[in-house]
Amino acid sequence: MARRVKHTVRRHPKLVTQGINAASLLIAFGGSVGDVVRVVEGQANPVNLPHDIVLSESGVDINTGQINFNQLITSLELKAAGWIFNKAAKALTRHMRM
Repeated sequence: MARRVKHTVRRHPKLVTQGINAASLLIAFGGSVGDVVRVVEGQANPVNLPHDIVLSESGVDINTGQINFNQLITSLELKAAGWIFNKAAKALTRHMRM
């Protein structure tokens, strides 16, 4: 199993890097992705989508101007988690290329 993974990483390093970057973005912007998915599924109003995205990414309610600190902290934690995942996964793939 490990040989197969190592072989794939060696043969397709650009594809692996793109996959890592895509996964990192999904982690970092998970709140916005969730908002879009709710609209696509019909659970939310598409008119409110810009408001929902701004609220989930910055914690600022653009209607009232108030800051939701819990949402802000969650957004920052997701950004940090995405960055850490990106660095750790790329270090692991660098190690597997050797």
